[in-house]
Order: sequence, then structure tokens, then C-alpha cells
Amino acid sequence: GTIGHQRSSRNGLLNMAEAVSRTRWTMVGVDVERGQLLSLESSYFAKRAASISGTRTGNVFIMPQMAATSNIDALMSKDSQSNNAHFSPMSISELLEQYASQRENIVTNLINLDCNHCVTSREEQNTEKAIHNVWWNLSKNEIFETPSTADWTVVSDSKVNSQTRALNNLQKKLASLLLEEYRTELLQFEKHPVLMMDTMGPLPIMSTPNIVSEVVELPDLCTNALRLAQLAALDYRIMPLVGAFTISVPESRPICLEGATEDCEMCDANGFDKIIQEESVRVAKFAAVMEVKGGRSWHDAL
Repeated sequence: GTIGHQRSSRNGLLNMAEAVSRTRWTMVGVDVERGQLLSLESSYFAKRAASISGTRTGNVFIMPQMAATSNIDALMSKDSQSNNAHFSPMSISELLEQYASQRENIVTNLINLDCNHCVTSREEQNTEKAIHNVWWNLSKNEIFETPSTADWTVVSDSKVNSQTRALNNLQKKLASLLLEEYRTELLQFEKHPVLMMDTMGPLPIMSTPNIVSEVVELPDLCTNALRLAQLAALDYRIMPLVGAFTISVPESRPICLEGATEDCEMCDANGFDKIIQEESVRVAKFAAVMEVKGGRSWHDAL
């Protein structure tokens, strides 16, 4: 339908933008259509992550996406002349304070706030929750606990082990989305991931935009997580971008017309299974080449 063509065009534009980029790092996925805004220190945390990565290639940092169900007064201001509302970017400390005092005001299941939302709302899937939980725990450590080291771990061996296990489990969950048994979860991943991607892959022969691009034939409404799953399967190191996030408030989101809904039948596997299967097989074959050249097989991650 129309939505599928619109989304496919968006995928094509993303691919073209990445192809002409001359920087090592690219950031994709900030959903301005949902009113998502970058947090106050996003630039700082992004630069720090890039600096710490140094010469180690093949890193992908993921940012969680949230929404405030009501406006946050401390962040709102009015233009004295036009009387228009302005939303100041939220800091990580302000988010943590807001979550502590009014937890019910901060949600991560964004689809229920969309204007053209599905008739039947979808629950957040396990992988989406895992991304949020890992980011949340590491970000709390960043703000409230012992200063972190280069890998964002703290001094305690137990915490190092716990965080390492959490990151490994996240990598496994993401890679497993390519398996047929997890197809439903792949199709119901309701956010387009906000990623800061290294254009250089884990091996010198790998160029991220060439190897793992957006699939133009698929509407990302239903396959938001496909590219992220492929990156995980190809041994890119998936990590949360600690301290950085996106968030929307009612004032930043579009004004919805009453009764605006859309049919979610297009998110069924029918019509997409063959393309998704082809993409999964393509990545598996490339992963086999990586293993021969010294990389780690994606099956090890499973």
C-alpha cells in the first residue's frame, strides 16, 4: 500500500545518505515524525563513545526511545511574542529524576501514542525491553555510581561480570531475530532503532553501508529490527550509547485527528518471508566468510 511505498522510499534515502557520508560514524533512526528529540548531552556521549572506540572497528551504539505522556513543566517555555511552546532538550539526570518521581509519565511503547496507530496495539517485545534495560542500568551507573572505565564497567568484579553478561545476552537476542522461530518478534519491533554506526566493520574487508544497508523492498514499519539483527549476526559489537536517548512530549508530537488508525495486516509475514529469508541467508553466508578470515561465526552468538 501507500505506507509501504513511503517507507521503502525512506529506506532508499537512508542508503543514499550513508553512501555519500565521508565520516567514520553515522547516526540514523531519529524519528522526527514521532516528535523524538535528542537528549541534551547526546553529542557529548556520542563523541566520547567514538573516542573510546579508537582504532577498534565494528561498533554499533544504540539509543533508547521514550515518550512523556504529559508535558514536563521544567522543560517547557513560551515564546513571549508568538506564545508558542518550546521544549528544551532533557538531560540524563533530569530523565532519571523524572522517572523516580513520575515513573508513569515516561513510557517506551511509542506506538500507542502514534496518530496512525494500529487498531490492535502491540506490546513491546523481549528484545526491545532488553535494549532499554541494559541502557538504563549502565546509564544509572554513569550518573550515580563510581566513574566508569573505557568499557563503561565499574570497579566491582561482580558488576563487570553482570554488565558483560547483559551485553552478551543482548547480542544473542538481536542475532536470533534472524531465525524463523523469532519472525513474529522481528515483525513486531515497533521502533526504528536509533543507531550510531561505525562505517568500518569488524574486519578490514567490511564496509557497513555496503554490507548491511536498509532493504528497500521492505517497509520498515514491519522490519525495523532487521538491519540491527544483521549487524549483531555479523559480529558488530552492539552496545547502548550510555547517557544518550531520544524523547518526545505532547507538544513535540504531531496533532492527531480523531479516529486516525491504520490496518496492521501488512505487518504479517505474508509477502515478506521470502525477502527476509534471503537477507538472513545472505548474512549467514558472509558470516561464514568472516569465520574463515578470522572473524567469529554468528552461530557462536546463538
